[in-house]
Amino acid sequence: MKLSCQEHLVPGDTFADRLANLAAWGYEGVELTGGDGRLLAREDEIKAALADSPVQASTICGGQTNQFVHRDQANRETSVRELRAALRLTAAVGAIGCIMVPLFNRDPRVLGLEPYATTEQLQRDLLVTIMRPLAQEAADLGVCILIEPLIRYESNFPQDLAEAAAICDEVDSPGLKLMADFFHMNVEEADIAASLTAAARHVRHIHLADSNRQVPGHGHTDFVSGFRALRAMGYAGYGALECSVAEPRDQTLQETARYLQNCLEQAA
Repeated sequence: MKLSCQEHLVPGDTFADRLANLAAWGYEGVELTGGDGRLLAREDEIKAALADSPVQASTICGGQTNQFVHRDQANRETSVRELRAALRLTAAVGAIGCIMVPLFNRDPRVLGLEPYATTEQLQRDLLVTIMRPLAQEAADLGVCILIEPLIRYESNFPQDLAEAAAICDEVDSPGLKLMADFFHMNVEEADIAASLTAAARHVRHIHLADSNRQVPGHGHTDFVSGFRALRAMGYAGYGALECSVAEPRDQTLQETARYLQNCLEQAA
Protein backbone atom coordinates (compact mmCIF):
# COMPACT_ATOMS: atom_id res chain seq x y z
CA MET A 1 0.00 0.00 0.00
CA LYS A 2 1.20 3.50 -0.86
CA LEU A 3 0.79 6.31 1.68
CA SER A 4 -1.21 9.40 0.78
CA CYS A 5 -2.47 12.39 2.75
CA GLN A 6 -5.25 14.91 2.30
CA GLU A 7 -3.69 18.11 1.06
CA HIS A 8 -5.21 20.46 3.65
CA LEU A 9 -3.51 18.50 6.46
CA VAL A 10 -0.03 19.29 5.12
CA PRO A 11 1.92 22.45 6.04
CA GLY A 12 3.08 24.62 3.15
CA ASP A 13 2.40 28.01 1.61
CA THR A 14 1.54 26.57 -1.82
CA PHE A 15 0.34 23.27 -3.21
CA ALA A 16 3.82 22.67 -4.60
CA ASP A 17 5.29 23.27 -1.13
CA ARG A 18 2.90 20.72 0.37
CA LEU A 19 3.84 18.15 -2.27
CA ALA A 20 7.54 18.69 -1.53
CA ASN A 21 6.90 18.15 2.17
CA LEU A 22 4.94 14.96 1.54
CA ALA A 23 7.70 13.57 -0.65
CA ALA A 24 10.34 14.36 1.99
CA TRP A 25 8.28 12.70 4.72
CA GLY A 26 7.67 9.40 2.92
CA TYR A 27 4.29 9.89 1.25
CA GLU A 28 3.68 8.89 -2.38
CA GLY A 29 0.23 10.38 -2.89
CA VAL A 30 -1.94 13.38 -2.14
CA GLU A 31 -5.72 13.40 -1.80
CA LEU A 32 -7.16 16.58 -3.30
CA THR A 33 -9.75 18.46 -1.26
CA GLY A 34 -11.67 21.71 -1.45
CA GLY A 35 -15.28 22.90 -1.54
CA ASP A 36 -17.29 25.65 -3.20
CA GLY A 37 -15.71 25.04 -6.59
CA ARG A 38 -12.22 25.91 -5.38
CA LEU A 39 -10.80 22.56 -6.42
CA LEU A 40 -12.00 22.86 -10.01
CA ALA A 41 -10.65 26.41 -10.20
CA ARG A 42 -7.19 25.14 -9.22
CA GLU A 43 -6.86 22.57 -12.00
CA ASP A 44 -3.94 24.27 -13.77
CA GLU A 45 -2.02 24.82 -10.51
CA ILE A 46 -2.59 21.21 -9.45
CA LYS A 47 -1.49 19.73 -12.77
CA ALA A 48 1.63 21.92 -12.94
CA ALA A 49 2.72 21.04 -9.39
CA LEU A 50 2.09 17.32 -9.86
CA ALA A 51 4.11 17.32 -13.08
CA ASP A 52 7.19 18.42 -11.11
CA SER A 53 6.67 16.11 -8.13
CA PRO A 54 7.21 12.43 -7.36
CA VAL A 55 3.96 12.62 -5.37
CA GLN A 56 0.91 11.71 -7.41
CA ALA A 57 -2.79 12.49 -6.97
CA SER A 58 -4.42 9.50 -5.34
CA THR A 59 -8.02 10.63 -5.15
CA ILE A 60 -10.45 13.52 -4.82
CA CYS A 61 -12.46 13.91 -1.61
CA GLY A 62 -14.97 16.64 -0.87
CA GLY A 63 -16.12 19.70 -2.74
CA GLN A 64 -19.45 18.15 -3.73
CA THR A 65 -22.99 18.31 -2.37
CA ASN A 66 -23.41 14.51 -2.04
CA GLN A 67 -27.23 14.47 -1.89
CA PHE A 68 -27.88 11.66 -4.35
CA VAL A 69 -30.89 10.24 -2.47
CA HIS A 70 -32.23 13.59 -1.21
CA ARG A 71 -36.02 13.88 -1.48
CA ASP A 72 -35.65 17.08 -3.55
CA GLN A 73 -34.94 16.36 -7.22
CA ALA A 74 -33.06 19.64 -7.65
CA ASN A 75 -30.59 18.58 -4.96
CA ARG A 76 -30.09 15.22 -6.64
CA GLU A 77 -29.47 16.89 -9.99
CA THR A 78 -26.93 19.26 -8.43
CA SER A 79 -25.08 16.29 -6.94
CA VAL A 80 -24.97 14.54 -10.32
CA ARG A 81 -23.70 17.66 -12.08
CA GLU A 82 -20.98 18.23 -9.46
CA LEU A 83 -19.85 14.60 -9.56
CA ARG A 84 -19.56 14.72 -13.35
CA ALA A 85 -17.26 17.75 -13.06
CA ALA A 86 -15.23 16.06 -10.32
CA LEU A 87 -14.80 12.93 -12.44
CA ARG A 88 -13.43 15.01 -15.30
CA LEU A 89 -10.93 16.62 -12.91
CA THR A 90 -10.06 13.20 -11.46
CA ALA A 91 -9.06 12.00 -14.91
CA ALA A 92 -7.24 15.24 -15.74
CA VAL A 93 -4.93 15.01 -12.72
CA GLY A 94 -4.34 11.26 -13.01
CA ALA A 95 -6.14 10.24 -9.79
CA ILE A 96 -7.82 6.85 -9.46
CA GLY A 97 -11.20 8.01 -8.28
CA CYS A 98 -13.54 10.49 -6.63
CA ILE A 99 -15.07 9.67 -3.24
CA MET A 100 -18.87 9.82 -2.98
CA VAL A 101 -21.35 9.65 -0.09
CA PRO A 102 -25.01 9.06 -1.06
CA LEU A 103 -26.44 11.33 1.68
CA PHE A 104 -25.54 12.61 5.12
CA ASN A 105 -27.88 12.21 8.09
CA ARG A 106 -28.56 15.94 8.27
CA ASP A 107 -30.32 15.83 4.88
CA PRO A 108 -33.87 14.54 4.32
CA ARG A 109 -34.09 11.21 2.52
CA VAL A 110 -36.66 10.21 -0.05
CA LEU A 111 -40.02 9.43 1.51
CA GLY A 112 -41.23 5.86 1.79
CA LEU A 113 -44.27 4.67 -0.14
CA GLU A 114 -45.45 1.98 2.25
CA PRO A 115 -46.72 -0.64 1.66
CA TYR A 116 -45.33 -0.42 -1.89
CA ALA A 117 -41.76 0.38 -0.81
CA THR A 118 -39.92 1.59 2.27
CA THR A 119 -37.56 4.54 2.36
CA GLU A 120 -34.67 2.06 2.57
CA GLN A 121 -35.79 0.25 -0.58
CA LEU A 122 -36.40 3.46 -2.49
CA GLN A 123 -33.09 5.11 -1.59
CA ARG A 124 -31.16 2.05 -2.71
CA ASP A 125 -33.07 1.73 -5.98
CA LEU A 126 -32.68 5.47 -6.58
CA LEU A 127 -28.94 5.39 -5.93
CA VAL A 128 -28.41 2.42 -8.25
CA THR A 129 -30.42 4.14 -11.00
CA ILE A 130 -28.42 7.37 -10.64
CA MET A 131 -25.05 5.63 -10.38
CA ARG A 132 -25.34 3.40 -13.45
CA PRO A 133 -24.83 6.11 -16.10
CA LEU A 134 -22.34 7.99 -13.90
CA ALA A 135 -20.31 4.83 -13.37
CA GLN A 136 -20.19 4.31 -17.11
CA GLU A 137 -18.96 7.88 -17.58
CA ALA A 138 -16.29 7.29 -14.94
CA ALA A 139 -15.19 4.04 -16.61
CA ASP A 140 -14.99 5.79 -19.97
CA LEU A 141 -12.64 8.35 -18.35
CA GLY A 142 -10.51 5.59 -16.85
CA VAL A 143 -11.42 6.50 -13.25
CA CYS A 144 -14.02 5.38 -10.73
CA ILE A 145 -16.57 6.68 -8.26
CA LEU A 146 -15.64 5.50 -4.77
CA ILE A 147 -18.66 4.92 -2.56
CA GLU A 148 -17.84 5.44 1.13
CA PRO A 149 -19.72 3.76 3.99
CA LEU A 150 -19.97 6.03 7.04
CA ILE A 151 -20.71 5.44 10.71
CA ARG A 152 -24.37 5.55 11.75
CA TYR A 153 -23.93 9.00 13.29
CA GLU A 154 -23.03 10.51 9.92
CA SER A 155 -25.12 8.52 7.44
CA ASN A 156 -27.69 5.73 7.50
CA PHE A 157 -26.73 4.31 4.11
CA PRO A 158 -24.48 2.52 3.44
CA GLN A 159 -22.98 1.87 6.88
CA ASP A 160 -20.67 -1.05 6.21
CA LEU A 161 -18.53 -2.54 3.47
CA ALA A 162 -20.94 -5.39 2.73
CA GLU A 163 -23.81 -3.00 1.96
CA ALA A 164 -21.61 -0.79 -0.22
CA ALA A 165 -20.18 -3.82 -2.03
CA ALA A 166 -23.69 -5.06 -2.75
CA ILE A 167 -24.50 -1.71 -4.38
CA CYS A 168 -21.37 -2.04 -6.51
CA ASP A 169 -22.46 -5.55 -7.47
CA GLU A 170 -25.86 -4.28 -8.57
CA VAL A 171 -24.47 -1.38 -10.63
CA ASP A 172 -21.92 -3.85 -12.04
CA SER A 173 -19.43 -1.40 -13.52
CA PRO A 174 -15.68 -0.83 -13.13
CA GLY A 175 -16.65 2.82 -12.70
CA LEU A 176 -18.20 2.25 -9.25
CA LYS A 177 -15.96 0.85 -6.53
CA LEU A 178 -15.52 1.04 -2.76
CA MET A 179 -13.55 3.21 -0.34
CA ALA A 180 -12.90 1.68 3.10
CA ASP A 181 -12.17 3.98 6.06
CA PHE A 182 -10.50 2.52 9.17
CA PHE A 183 -12.24 5.04 11.46
CA HIS A 184 -15.71 4.10 10.23
CA MET A 185 -14.86 0.39 10.07
CA ASN A 186 -13.69 0.51 13.70
CA VAL A 187 -17.31 1.34 14.65
CA GLU A 188 -19.39 -0.54 12.09
CA GLU A 189 -17.40 -3.70 11.29
CA ALA A 190 -17.16 -6.62 13.72
CA ASP A 191 -13.87 -7.67 12.13
CA ILE A 192 -12.06 -5.15 9.92
CA ALA A 193 -9.77 -7.70 8.28
CA ALA A 194 -12.61 -10.11 7.52
CA SER A 195 -14.80 -7.30 6.12
CA LEU A 196 -12.01 -6.08 3.86
CA THR A 197 -11.44 -9.62 2.60
CA ALA A 198 -15.12 -10.15 1.87
CA ALA A 199 -15.34 -6.88 -0.08
CA ALA A 200 -11.94 -7.29 -1.79
CA ARG A 201 -13.43 -7.41 -5.30
CA HIS A 202 -14.48 -3.76 -4.98
CA VAL A 203 -11.98 -2.09 -2.59
CA ARG A 204 -9.98 0.55 -4.51
CA HIS A 205 -9.04 3.11 -1.86
CA ILE A 206 -8.39 3.31 1.89
CA HIS A 207 -8.76 6.13 4.42
CA LEU A 208 -6.55 6.03 7.48
CA ALA A 209 -7.55 7.36 10.90
CA ASP A 210 -7.40 5.84 14.35
CA SER A 211 -10.37 4.98 16.57
CA ASN A 212 -10.48 8.55 17.94
CA ARG A 213 -10.05 10.08 14.48
CA GLN A 214 -6.51 11.10 15.29
CA VAL A 215 -3.53 9.98 13.20
CA PRO A 216 -2.90 6.22 13.23
CA GLY A 217 -1.02 5.14 16.34
CA HIS A 218 -2.91 7.49 18.68
CA GLY A 219 -5.91 5.23 19.34
CA HIS A 220 -6.66 1.51 19.67
CA THR A 221 -7.26 0.40 16.05
CA ASP A 222 -5.35 -2.69 14.97
CA PHE A 223 -3.87 -1.55 11.67
CA VAL A 224 -1.55 -4.53 11.26
CA SER A 225 -4.35 -7.09 10.87
CA GLY A 226 -6.17 -4.82 8.41
CA PHE A 227 -2.98 -4.26 6.42
CA ARG A 228 -2.33 -7.99 6.42
CA ALA A 229 -5.77 -8.55 4.87
CA LEU A 230 -5.10 -5.88 2.26
CA ARG A 231 -1.77 -7.49 1.40
CA ALA A 232 -3.35 -10.94 1.10
CA MET A 233 -5.96 -9.66 -1.34
CA GLY A 234 -3.29 -7.99 -3.48
CA TYR A 235 -4.25 -4.40 -2.68
CA ALA A 236 -1.65 -2.06 -4.20
CA GLY A 237 -3.52 1.24 -4.02
CA TYR A 238 -3.28 4.19 -1.64
CA GLY A 239 -4.03 4.64 2.02
CA ALA A 240 -4.76 8.32 2.63
CA LEU A 241 -4.77 10.12 5.94
CA GLU A 242 -8.16 11.66 6.74
CA CYS A 243 -7.92 12.63 10.39
CA SER A 244 -6.91 15.28 12.87
CA VAL A 245 -3.19 16.09 12.81
CA ALA A 246 -1.77 17.52 16.03
CA GLU A 247 0.70 20.40 15.98
CA PRO A 248 3.46 20.56 15.05
CA ARG A 249 1.99 18.98 11.95
CA ASP A 250 5.30 18.45 10.19
CA GLN A 251 6.55 16.32 13.08
CA THR A 252 3.25 14.46 13.44
CA LEU A 253 3.06 13.59 9.73
CA GLN A 254 6.64 12.32 9.71
CA GLU A 255 6.03 10.19 12.79
CA THR A 256 2.79 8.86 11.31
CA ALA A 257 4.49 7.83 8.07
CA ARG A 258 7.08 5.92 10.09
CA TYR A 259 4.38 4.28 12.21
CA LEU A 260 2.39 3.18 9.16
CA GLN A 261 5.48 1.86 7.40
CA ASN A 262 6.23 -0.17 10.50
CA CYS A 263 2.69 -1.56 10.48
CA LEU A 264 3.06 -2.48 6.81
CA GLU A 265 6.34 -4.26 7.55
CA GLN A 266 4.69 -6.22 10.36
CA ALA A 267 1.82 -7.14 8.05
CA ALA A 268 4.30 -8.55 5.55
